[in-house]
Amino acid sequence: MFQRISLFVLLSMANGLLSAQVPTAYPARMWGDSAHAPFLHGVASGDPTDSSIVLWTRATPAPGQTGGLAIDWELALDTAFAQLVRSGSASADAVVDWTVKFEVTGLQPDTRYFYRFRTPLNDYSAIGRTKTFPADNSSPLKVAVGSCSSVYSGFFNAYRRISERGDLDLMVHLGDYVYDFVDENEEIRVPIPYPVEPVSLAEWRERHKYYLYDPDLREMRRMQPMTAIWDNHDVLSDTIANAVQAFWEYLPIRKPDVADQLRIYRTLRLGTMADLFLLDVDLYRRRDTLAPGETSILGNIQYDWLTDGLSQSTSNWRIIGSQCMFSLWSVLGLPPLFPAGQTVFDPSAWDGFQLDRARLLNHLQANNIQNCMVISGDAHISMAADLAITPLDSMTYDSASGYGSLGVEFLPSSITRGNLDESGISPNNANALGQLSLNVNPHHHYMEVVQHGYGLLTIIPDSIVAEYWYSPVLQVSNSQVLGRRMVVRNGENRWAREYLPTGISESVAPGSLQPVVYPNPVVNGECWVRMPERARGDFSLRLVDQAGRLIFQQHHQAVNASGTPVFLRLPAGLPAGSYVLHFSNAQGKGSASVLVK
Repeated sequence: MFQRISLFVLLSMANGLLSAQVPTAYPARMWGDSAHAPFLHGVASGDPTDSSIVLWTRATPAPGQTGGLAIDWELALDTAFAQLVRSGSASADAVVDWTVKFEVTGLQPDTRYFYRFRTPLNDYSAIGRTKTFPADNSSPLKVAVGSCSSVYSGFFNAYRRISERGDLDLMVHLGDYVYDFVDENEEIRVPIPYPVEPVSLAEWRERHKYYLYDPDLREMRRMQPMTAIWDNHDVLSDTIANAVQAFWEYLPIRKPDVADQLRIYRTLRLGTMADLFLLDVDLYRRRDTLAPGETSILGNIQYDWLTDGLSQSTSNWRIIGSQCMFSLWSVLGLPPLFPAGQTVFDPSAWDGFQLDRARLLNHLQANNIQNCMVISGDAHISMAADLAITPLDSMTYDSASGYGSLGVEFLPSSITRGNLDESGISPNNANALGQLSLNVNPHHHYMEVVQHGYGLLTIIPDSIVAEYWYSPVLQVSNSQVLGRRMVVRNGENRWAREYLPTGISESVAPGSLQPVVYPNPVVNGECWVRMPERARGDFSLRLVDQAGRLIFQQHHQAVNASGTPVFLRLPAGLPAGSYVLHFSNAQGKGSASVLVK
């Protein structure tokens, strides 16, 4: 650390820098959007409803500019802006660091829009794409989930993959959107001078601006509406007020309480399909005592807000966004890698506030609140868990059947920030530790501890399909792989126990009537279907979308050999997304999930 500080001081003196936040040498894949100057930091949209959207941009001021800068904006149904829907003007000034953020109302539900900004000199921003939610539950919803995106720890390939999805309704960021420090074990993309932890408002603003020099983050914000909550690396510093102000200025989200700068917990209504309750378990923790030695992670005011909202919700699904892991992660029986007496993996997560977790789960049980899913971040691993009040007690929770589960948790991996293998544990040992952890935590049904990426939820009235997508972080890459696909069904409040295959390499139980599609995801509309072992006689194939609408149907003559593949060409122009292929013959029926890219 002493050498880094000395290097910083020498470079600062040599270059006459006035701020430690202004880099003189950028690492790989960092640049501003100079083609659309002065909108160097891109455009964004967020916090959609079925009739409104928040739009955002920043106009870099000219040297010496002190007064406000008028910015015109347009919202249209097409990229040529021939079908103009709304237009107006906003003002950027130094008070909000030349950012522009406002809400456009009176929009149509379930509609794709395009938007752009313009200066008085006719300099145009990049064209952004956004979307309103449906007003009902007639259309499937696609929601991406991510967290822990250190720009210093790797490349934002996951953001680029999210930006490329044409079927997405929302990107949910669950905190650690920006990082206050560089992890010395993860110095992949570090500028010179070496970054110092921001304290002043100017330094926090510079950190957000620096992040937006990453083209993949800019592209995700340009192409997908997003929502976000902060976590400890975003705001927990000696000067929280400065960090919070910069967060409000640079994220395309609305304040739920204009008078309270520190309140970010709020509800987004995703039509009548789902209510999304976004929590703050950072700035409200330990405000209230529940019992001697037991404090709350939510605080009583936020707890009342959450439980009232859950009780009053009439949507198909209730999704709770938490910055950190909700379910119990016991380390009893694991190798002695933890401090003496520590029985849980992370006492700073909900495991350190077990009374608060229990009273929330008891509320779900006492009020018969169904179809709850917690989506969470912070842990830098992938995990899926049933939510039970006492999951290690076989009398109250049964891992095989899911008896005693009151909901599920979905925790995708970090966008870039290091997980177990980057903490000094070899990948083989990390995977072995993950398997041991599954053995001692019967409510955990999936764990992956070395890969990075994001999660994807497909939400329909009768189920939520959850997918874990992984991308490299150590180099720029166009690849991603589907790690696992899981499902929770209406009224079951637990992860389904059957296995959802992701491709030809997946095993299918002997005697199953489940076909296997490969390659899966399907690219260029062409794939093969390997028939089930019991595929004797004539059979039919039906492809339906997540709403159950028939896409196509084919009838085939008798297959004489088990496992015989059939070539399929999907209909031209089929939108990217998740589908279900149904197989039926005289012996019965089966189905397989199909992802179309």
